[in-house]
Amino acid sequence: MRKTIKKTVATVLALGMGLSLMPMTACKKGSANDESTCEVKAVIAGYATDWLVEAADVFNDMYEDEGYSVEISLMDTDVGMAMEMTTPKRNTTDLYFEWTGSIDNLIEKSRSILGADGGALLEDLSDVLSSSAINKNKQSVGGAIEERIDSTHVDLSRYNGSFSGFDGVYGMPWYGGTAGIYVNKKVLAEKGYTFDAFLTTDSMIEMTEALAPKGDARLNRNSFFPVTWTGMSSGYWDYWIQSLIAQYMGFDTYKDFWDFIPAGGEEAMVESGYTVYENRGIYEALKVAETLENRDYAVPGTAGMNHIEAQARLFEGSSLYMVTGDWVYKEMELNYGDKLDDVIAVKNPVVSALGVKLGLCGTTHEEPAFDKDNFVADYSCAACETKLRAIIKAVDANAKTDAQIASDVGVTEEQVATVRERRGYYQANTGFSAMIPSYSNAKDVAKLFLRFLCSDDGIDIYTKNTYSNFIVERITPIDSSTLSDREKAVYDMMYTGKTTPFFTKSNNPIRVVTSSSVFPAAGTTKLAYLNLSYSHIDTKNPAYTAKSTFFDNVRIAKGNWADWVATAGLN
Repeated sequence: MRKTIKKTVATVLALGMGLSLMPMTACKKGSANDESTCEVKAVIAGYATDWLVEAADVFNDMYEDEGYSVEISLMDTDVGMAMEMTTPKRNTTDLYFEWTGSIDNLIEKSRSILGADGGALLEDLSDVLSSSAINKNKQSVGGAIEERIDSTHVDLSRYNGSFSGFDGVYGMPWYGGTAGIYVNKKVLAEKGYTFDAFLTTDSMIEMTEALAPKGDARLNRNSFFPVTWTGMSSGYWDYWIQSLIAQYMGFDTYKDFWDFIPAGGEEAMVESGYTVYENRGIYEALKVAETLENRDYAVPGTAGMNHIEAQARLFEGSSLYMVTGDWVYKEMELNYGDKLDDVIAVKNPVVSALGVKLGLCGTTHEEPAFDKDNFVADYSCAACETKLRAIIKAVDANAKTDAQIASDVGVTEEQVATVRERRGYYQANTGFSAMIPSYSNAKDVAKLFLRFLCSDDGIDIYTKNTYSNFIVERITPIDSSTLSDREKAVYDMMYTGKTTPFFTKSNNPIRVVTSSSVFPAAGTTKLAYLNLSYSHIDTKNPAYTAKSTFFDNVRIAKGNWADWVATAGLN
């Protein structure tokens, strides 16, 4: 049994957060006055919830004398938060680990449920983010937590709808892992290749074509296929396609793409925002995906294969690589625990067209004109590709300055800096937030628990159980020499160099109101890669190609633009 409370929760929290003090009484959870016990519900996703169970146990031991506790009442693939949050009189849950997508919807229901203007169903967690973490010795450590989180992660937990007055941060970002290319290093060596095969998209395609089965072997599920992927989880390829688009565009232009800001700037958005789809980088990324998703390169039945089956081929060695994320380790630990270290994350191969765009060979290669009737599909240069690979290899070695690399390769320092930055781009897994009902009577304990999770002690618990990096960076940098190759690869992708996370959420009112997807031609739920992959059923007359998908997106965005602008109230 828990001991009698000796301090109020608010007193402890006020030391680090400046919260107002409030009286407390000890009572069993379920009572309207129970402020000492934080009831938690958590969605089970790829990283599972072992981390949460252990963290709660440690937290409860830490605060046993004070009588504070975290009690997990439900862990499931659906915890019913959207419904529970709207019933304040019945809901006893104080902290949810849930899908971030619930935030906008709940904020917009606030007035009708709470019966007052200005109140939000979700607690503003700005005070947690501006506070320091709490370690297992109950000491405040580090600076403000928000200083260790990329601001774009935080922005995902803001309200992005059309209602005014909701300017807080209504969730705490969770699950910040990385998505990209994961490679079975043993198979790579057995096939006579090194990780250099993943420097650029062209080098990756060359290897894939060389390893693809030939003749009747293409129809045999037991044959070796270089790439494994899942036709039932459409987001996996999309994560990577977006990284390639961003590499070609650069961060600022990619962000403008999501925000419908054309070359003419924000003031030209209403008139010509749809022109953001007329970017060569989108086509180049789709072209890479079209090539690698060729049915001849993937096991028969891929279209109906789930992600666990596809991942099993990777760990068994019957395929070389897969587009997936660091959640793959937790999902496969039960059956392939002894093979986890065989699978290594690689930094995203750089889209080869970037080298041509930069003119690495010393020749200026003008982008082909945007002309559907006279479209130039080929935008390649062997000399630029050679130099691009040399730059990437030198950048990855991290032994020379940009100036030294530029001198060695025969390019400019600015070109090296650009390649270095783009090599670091990755797709962040950002679909989750920790959320607290504003009417929770144990919100202070919930906030204290979140602060513990953001300490090195909490982060270590998370990393150990999930095989993933936490979205909040450690206070004390980890010694990378203590990490295995697998651990170091994931850590390097997220925390070294100029890694830049990319997201599929925008504050732009047109994106918000219309929910227009990155690829409108593929609808809002099915992404372009599905159309591309299915087209290979008939390879002579494919229904979709990179070119057709590219121009379909342009056509649909332009055709719907007036309606989108009107729906967003911008006309």
